[in-house]
Amino acid sequence: DVEVAGLVPPEGRSLAAWRQSGLPTSARLRGASVLHCFTSAFPLVSRLAVVQTVHEAPWKRGAKENAGLRHRAWAWIGRRDARATCTPSPGVARDLSPHPHLHVVPWGVDPVFRPAPDESDARLRRSLPDVPEAPFVLALGATRPKKRLDLVCAGAERAAFAATFASTLH
Repeated sequence: DVEVAGLVPPEGRSLAAWRQSGLPTSARLRGASVLHCFTSAFPLVSRLAVVQTVHEAPWKRGAKENAGLRHRAWAWIGRRDARATCTPSPGVARDLSPHPHLHVVPWGVDPVFRPAPDESDARLRRSLPDVPEAPFVLALGATRPKKRLDLVCAGAERAAFAATFASTLH
C-alpha cells in the first residue's frame, strides 16, 4: 500500500532552494509520511522522515566528477540527519563508512515484481536479434571515468569465463 508521488520544483525555481523549503511542504500537503530523496541532498528541516540515496562516493576512488566538498558534505550530513541512507552496493556502503542507518538496497528488481512474459517480449526479441536472452550485462550511463566501465567489462568477461568453465565441469 505505497503511493509514490513525484514532486518537482515550479519552473524557474532553484532546485536547491526548493528542496529545502518547498519540497517538505509539498510532500506534507500530499499526505506523505516519508520523503525519499534519490540524490544525496535532502531537506535539512522536515516534519517527515527523510531517506537519502547515495549512489556513489567517487572521492574514495580518485574520480573528480561529483567528488567535491558539497557531495562529501551531503554524505556526512545524511549519516547524521537522515532517518536512513540507502546505497546500491556493499562497495558504496564501505566507502561511506557503515553506520546504523545505512542500508544496501540493490538496484535489481526482485522476480516477484517482474511481469509475466507476453507478446511484447517476443516482439522485442525479434526487433533486437543480437541481444542474448540471458544473461547479459546492461551498463547504464556514459563513458565518464567515474562510471568505471573498465570494471564492468572486466567483470562481465570474468562472469562469462566462470560460466563457461562451470559448464565444462558438468
